[in-house]
Amino acid sequence: MDIQIFQRAEEHRSACGEKFDGLTNTPDFVVAARLWSEFLVNHHRWFTRMQQALQRGPSAAWLGELKARRGTDPLLQYLQQARHADEHGLERIVAAEAGGVGIGAGGGLVRIDRLEIRNGVITHLSGSQDGGPLKIRITRPHLKLVPVRNRGLTFNPPRCNNDGEPYSADQAAKECLDAMESIAAEAKKFFD
Repeated sequence: MDIQIFQRAEEHRSACGEKFDGLTNTPDFVVAARLWSEFLVNHHRWFTRMQQALQRGPSAAWLGELKARRGTDPLLQYLQQARHADEHGLERIVAAEAGGVGIGAGGGLVRIDRLEIRNGVITHLSGSQDGGPLKIRITRPHLKLVPVRNRGLTFNPPRCNNDGEPYSADQAAKECLDAMESIAAEAKKFFD
């Protein structure tokens, strides 16, 4: 166990947080794509430093479990392969996805009684869908994760646990940061 290498890993985790903040706050898709790429690089560096810091001593068995998790967790596996594809491949690893509003999501008979839009904002919407309330889907502009190719294999973006939709880059970064925080907290126990 090496506390200095662990501290270097924590610097990369901090850099991931900075990239995430930028990713969620920029309206520019080109900048967001660059920040996503930088997030993936720092995540990879974090994991590499964690391996180096924890490979000896009582933490070695725990590190084995962490490496196994990275190989089986769909999001962590995708992030690793996306970083490899971005660093060594030619294809884009994200696509700009414009936002929008879907009225009558899921199909069925839709009746709109009143719709008011002022300055690009829906200020009033009333109606029904199949005799019940309208189903509305709001999609914000985001970076969509796309299938990535690495060493002849294709890795599809994982789906979110909460809605079954593919992750956006910022959703994936947030969940990854949460996992990194939890893992770092567990790892710190080996240094106490």
